[in-house]
Amino acid sequence: MADYAYSIFISYHHRSSGKAALALERALRRYAKPLFRPPMRVFRDEGQIAAGQPLKETIKSALEKSEYLVYIATREAADSPYVSEELDIWC
Repeated sequence: MADYAYSIFISYHHRSSGKAALALERALRRYAKPLFRPPMRVFRDEGQIAAGQPLKETIKSALEKSEYLVYIATREAADSPYVSEELDIWC
């Protein structure tokens, strides 16, 4: 079994799904608590990327170090080049 930095990477369009992504992250942290192991690490860019960090490199690295990808599918996400790039990296 591979050692992942993140259990889940949340991919979404900020304007259309930002609140949903935050709610999903909070719900996963609250309800998906594994027994006898450290809590689940969830990557949501707005919660994980600090000012001054290189955006593209940080996202690519997080995708490569994530066990699962959760894609919040909206029309805006499907049209977003940023979300498409995340999906390309994941696939």
